[in-house]
Amino acid sequence: MKRLFCAIKIKPNQATRDALNTFREELYGERINWVAPENLHITLKFFGDTLNKAEAGIIKALERAAANAIPFSFQLKGCGTFGNPRMPRVIWLGIHEAEGLKTLYHNENQALEPLGHQPDR
Repeated sequence: MKRLFCAIKIKPNQATRDALNTFREELYGERINWVAPENLHITLKFFGDTLNKAEAGIIKALERAAANAIPFSFQLKGCGTFGNPRMPRVIWLGIHEAEGLKTLYHNENQALEPLGHQPDR
């Protein structure tokens, strides 16, 4: 069994790197394991613990969903946390104005639904 998620790797521009550095400076001394900029990503789907035999079907569905994807850009807007706000597990940044990403997300959900994967809330 593997813990799976589907994500798009992103290469942050200098403005994003600067914003992340500001977060690090403001939260200096907190018990946070920071992700290296080269590991930043947009999570499209979290599968959680998944049986090994389901992995191939998920990969094929995701490949179909991404086959016609077009390049897109987006803006970061807002942030929040997952987990207890006093001890967050994840800090997330919001995405704004990303029509191509919305289309990809919709296509992904459509491709995964026959496999029993419902869209995330």
